[in-house]
Amino acid sequence: MDLTKKQILILGGGFAGVRAALDLERKNLTNTKITLVSRDHFHEYHPDLYEVASAFLPETGSKSQRKLRYQHLRGTVTVPLNTIFQNKNIEIIQDSVKEINLQEKFVFLEERQKLDYDFLVIALGSTTNFFGNKKLEDNSLPMKTVTDALNIRDNIDELFLEKKRDEEISIVVGGGGFSGCELAGEMSRYVKDLALLHNHPKEKVKITIVESCPNLINGAQKWVQGKALERLQKLGVEVALASKIVDIEKNKLVLENGNKLQYDILVWTAGVKANPVVETINGVKLEKNVCLAIDKYSRVIGNDHVFAIGDNAYCYDYLHSCVVPPTAQLAIAQGQAVANNLARIVKGEGLVEFQPEMP
Repeated sequence: MDLTKKQILILGGGFAGVRAALDLERKNLTNTKITLVSRDHFHEYHPDLYEVASAFLPETGSKSQRKLRYQHLRGTVTVPLNTIFQNKNIEIIQDSVKEINLQEKFVFLEERQKLDYDFLVIALGSTTNFFGNKKLEDNSLPMKTVTDALNIRDNIDELFLEKKRDEEISIVVGGGGFSGCELAGEMSRYVKDLALLHNHPKEKVKITIVESCPNLINGAQKWVQGKALERLQKLGVEVALASKIVDIEKNKLVLENGNKLQYDILVWTAGVKANPVVETINGVKLEKNVCLAIDKYSRVIGNDHVFAIGDNAYCYDYLHSCVVPPTAQLAIAQGQAVANNLARIVKGEGLVEFQPEMP
């Protein structure tokens, strides 16, 4: 380690971490060293996971041709980090974070080494939140990674093979946020293609969004919520609002109002929580028990040299007095803002408050 340079350590290769690293490198701060740690060797483009989960692939061709199409599908949402950071003065370490010690300013990795830092950016993203409901976790399919998306796609494809022609097919999307709405909308086209392929009556196939809030995309502007509902209904997607899932029986969802909803496949998009590593950090405040509390500069509360951005941070819009939904756009904006503030700190300048743009 070059002790003459300020060590800036960025944890996470998602939108927030990648944007922060790229923007910081462009500042040409000669007295700093930038290191990015990522569990995977690639960056996943999460906004398009719903397209992977509902991609119709031709069944024609040889086994090797079908395999190539499948690999290409995976590649549509993954970009190698080496490609992103080609010719950039950034060190990339592929490893998982095991421990973050804010008091002594170091990070332990699973396989490789201990990394000391002067400034830390925590952008470890999120995992699916089942809210402690073991039945929900065991009986649903998450959609957080490209592997999850491919698993959803394959399960739906296999469902059409298993069902008889006169049998109902019911696919439920748990959660009416951005991810759930995008998935259900795109899936409406996918199931029509599968119905045609397998000679299954389209009217026997049903897609339903189940949302506990009274509106879709909770936290978005009213016109966005209205347009989403209108579009989904036009595509034939049924929407059950103010319908909280309280229990799961065999292939049935039990709703708070007492109604039961039959399903063959349940995709869960209704909750995320920060990477579990976040919960093990001493000396931090967690909002909702899952996300790092940050100030107006995206600094972790009580730690002036530590920033948190992306899904593992609880972003509050002080101007509009509301929580900002975790989106790729927010993560990118946070990454840009933190890179700018880190450069200002190194130059001895004052910080600039981060003001998110509401969707």
